[in-house]
Amino acid sequence: GGAADSGGVSGPGAAAAGKEAAATLYISGAEGLFRAAIPAGRHGRWQFEQLTTTEISELGFVDLDGDGTEELVTIEPFHGDRLVAYRVAGTETGTGTGAGPGDRRGALEPLWTHRIAFGHGLWVGPIAGVPSVIVGNRRGHGNLELLRMRGGDRPEVITLAENTGTAQVAVVHDGPVDHVVATNQNSGEVVRYTVRGD
Repeated sequence: GGAADSGGVSGPGAAAAGKEAAATLYISGAEGLFRAAIPAGRHGRWQFEQLTTTEISELGFVDLDGDGTEELVTIEPFHGDRLVAYRVAGTETGTGTGAGPGDRRGALEPLWTHRIAFGHGLWVGPIAGVPSVIVGNRRGHGNLELLRMRGGDRPEVITLAENTGTAQVAVVHDGPVDHVVATNQNSGEVVRYTVRGD
């Protein structure tokens, strides 16, 4: 059988989150989003909790609103048409699978959604000191987009480059500037974009 039949998860996404990074792993795929509490000891039991059944391809955590707690950013569904930011309730370590009715541990609260086309190359973190999200669009306009949180509840959307069809992104912090390195399929190039603070 397939991954769903064998109890596995089909998909490419995994991330450790903030203060719980040493003890919690988030895994995404066709079956949804799972949180795994990693045991402290070598022989301990892993505990898994399914947070959603929504198909998610890529994910990352970044403190978008400056409150000290990281939000979850996802591409939905697999290589999908939505970039979604969530507040994750109950991110304490070791919540396991015992959540009962009305227990909000692991609940996802949507903060905002941004339309994308065949989303790919998700990156989250600070750009020029501002909480940011970078995402490639492999279809439609094909733009490489930078979403920056500058206060308020919606990100400012900046087009870094048009018609790139970006597949992967990395960021190199270099003092007052940040370099966004992208694999752009439409041109068959690896390109560096420089972003400065303002």
